[in-house]
Amino acid sequence: MRIRFVRLGPSSLDVDIFAYVFGSDWNHFLQIQEELLFGVMDVVHRAEAGFAFPSQTMYLAADSSDKIMRLAYTHPPDSKPSAGEGVAKSA
Repeated sequence: MRIRFVRLGPSSLDVDIFAYVFGSDWNHFLQIQEELLFGVMDVVHRAEAGFAFPSQTMYLAADSSDKIMRLAYTHPPDSKPSAGEGVAKSA
């Protein structure tokens, strides 16, 4: 097995783990791979370190700004539209 520190990523320290694994079939290979990965996790946790996982924040708009502007136009700031109200009507 060969382990190398390969690069400084934008939000990570990248490590390459290279090993030749010989399994009798695909399931055996996956079992060996899983044991190796759990072993890596164990070494990291015993070193009182951890893994950082990327996160992402998504903001969703509840309504279009055009409709919000029409609601603001038809109702003064202190009033609250009732059900079905809020669309500006043309005369």
